[in-house]
Amino acid sequence: MTPTVADLRGPARVLVVCRANVCRSPTATLLLRRWLPNDSTIDMASAGWDAAAEGRWCPSARALVHEDDDARELAETHRARLLDHEMVLAADLVLAADRRSRAEVARRAAGHTAHLFTLTEAALLAAAVAERRGADVHDLAQLVEEMDAARGTVSLPQARVSRWPGRSRPGIDIPDAHSSSPKIGHRWLNNHTYAVTAMLGRSIAPAGRSGVPD
Repeated sequence: MTPTVADLRGPARVLVVCRANVCRSPTATLLLRRWLPNDSTIDMASAGWDAAAEGRWCPSARALVHEDDDARELAETHRARLLDHEMVLAADLVLAADRRSRAEVARRAAGHTAHLFTLTEAALLAAAVAERRGADVHDLAQLVEEMDAARGTVSLPQARVSRWPGRSRPGIDIPDAHSSSPKIGHRWLNNHTYAVTAMLGRSIAPAGRSGVPD
């Protein structure tokens, strides 16, 4: 089999970013990884733009995900990492938990944001590209390029704030269960993150295959 461009340049990289890198971003990384084949050519990582050194994966978030070897490894080994310029530039796709995190990423890599989306943005744009192209998108960089070109052509959910429990809507944000106002609990947050990562995972899985037929 002839090596693909992706094979020659090494694994593609996906970086997931939230504020502290202890709850939303490690959880989303874990859930996304579960959609990729075992021989995937995509590496997953996470970071936080205001992360404290050595922060561990949030126990409340962990309690709500399916327990498997990957979850146990994340709980044992995860340490929060502070986002920097080099991480952003090295990634083929950067997924921010919310608009604030997206802005913080953009501030660290001005002029290099074509590969930057919120998780919800990315899920909807990737699904639109995948629906149009079917199984033709085999390379993550190609998929991200088409996602960037599709901005403004896909309807995105609008945020709605309500004082009544359960009636607020996050729009394109995945809120922080530790600091959101009005308060959003970990269970709702986990269900929402699962739905978003499932949509995105189904779209990027073909681009994460270990090889493309000649």
